Amino acid sequence: MEQVYIFENRGEEIGVTLHHPHGQIYGYPFRTPRTQKIMAQAEGFRRRHGKDLFDEILSAEPPQGSPSF
Repeated sequence: MEQVYIFENRGEEIGVTLHHPHGQIYGYPFRTPRTQKIMAQAEGFRRRHGKDLFDEILSAEPPQGSPSF
């Protein structure tokens, strides 16, 4: 398994037969094109800045419970 994709399915417009939100898990033997692009951007960020892109994104988030304006 190269990629596991976990998501919540909640839309009749995409052919859902269950009318309540429900989780689904897909397993792929390859990385999807979207994931390949995200990983390439993260690797480029690390080369340029020496930091993890996802850590930087999370550190820019306001602390939980903070008011958002």
